[in-house]
Amino acid sequence: MSGFPNDLSADQRASLDTLRAALTPAHWAEHGLAAADLVLWRVDLGAIPSDAAAALSPGQTVVLLKFLRARNFVVADALAMLTACLKWRRDFGVAALADATFPASYAALGDVHGRERASRCPVTYNYYGGFDADKMLAEEGNGPEVFLRWRVQLMERAMALLDLEREPGVEAVMQVHDYAGASMRPAGAMRAVTKQVIATFADNYPECLSRKLFVNVPKVMESLFAAVSIFSPERTRAKFRMVGAGSTRAALWQWIDATELPERYGGSALVVPNDTKWIAVGARSAFTVWTPVTKGQTVHYHVATGGLDVGVAFGFAASLPKGVTDPASEAATKAKPEDAPKVQRVEVHAGSAVAPNDGFAYLYLDNSYSLLTSKDVRFVVKAV
Repeated sequence: MSGFPNDLSADQRASLDTLRAALTPAHWAEHGLAAADLVLWRVDLGAIPSDAAAALSPGQTVVLLKFLRARNFVVADALAMLTACLKWRRDFGVAALADATFPASYAALGDVHGRERASRCPVTYNYYGGFDADKMLAEEGNGPEVFLRWRVQLMERAMALLDLEREPGVEAVMQVHDYAGASMRPAGAMRAVTKQVIATFADNYPECLSRKLFVNVPKVMESLFAAVSIFSPERTRAKFRMVGAGSTRAALWQWIDATELPERYGGSALVVPNDTKWIAVGARSAFTVWTPVTKGQTVHYHVATGGLDVGVAFGFAASLPKGVTDPASEAATKAKPEDAPKVQRVEVHAGSAVAPNDGFAYLYLDNSYSLLTSKDVRFVVKAV
């Protein structure tokens, strides 16, 4: 059995009952934990009924099972982990982090944005490129301890989006770590603080990870990944996936709808699932999308590749190319617009224009310059 609320074996159920029986006022008092210290992810563990026959709330059940799963349902170990977690949160001042401010340089390091498609778990993004990590961490008032506190705040922002009492089935967070342009190497202050973050999360956020994607990963990062991942439990490591620069967006699309993605990954409020089309533009080939328009209509378009660039041109034509009668036909998709502007090689591109006359809008996707590589492209064209 998985050990989740609706999938417990008799032994697992017995472990849950034993753990809840141990969480008495005397236990909390023995460890110096006050009532305010017993609220974890908006679930009040201090309100666990003393009557063994009384049911736990959905949130209480979720939280206790997280610690039990993390310690393979060994009750003594789960109790020790939970107690230590509550003490850490009190001593670290986690509650106060909600209002904490950090150096301006941290604004570009990460965010919470959207949710995972199937699980509806919130998604956190961490961006490691475009800055010298060791230099930043060496600045006065901006050391590793500040980064750790910022990183905990980011996780708490995501956890605050969970409602374990009302939606106990949504109980974790997806993490995306982006290394595009990263100057980080497998050494230095960032490596040390990364180990500290991993250890802190392993001790205090058990079973809170739905999956973790390491995207835009340069080759040099593979050794760092191997070095730091050993600090995570095996169950957590199984949720890790490394993705190279050539397939970052494709990997994200596998788990997250376009409407839930940050713009840098091809997300757009314009795009809705029913409008989005997918195509593989083959090596040394091109593809044209023709959309009928009337004068004065505004045409919006949005293109995002799975990770490698494709040539894009957008414009209007009074009619379809010679010999083409159906804008959706294969012949139309193979026909290059006669007066197409010079293509821009892009990975993510969006724009809009007003139709000057009745006719057709075209979106030209050019991969003729790629000798061997096909490009996965998601696009939408809407005339409104």
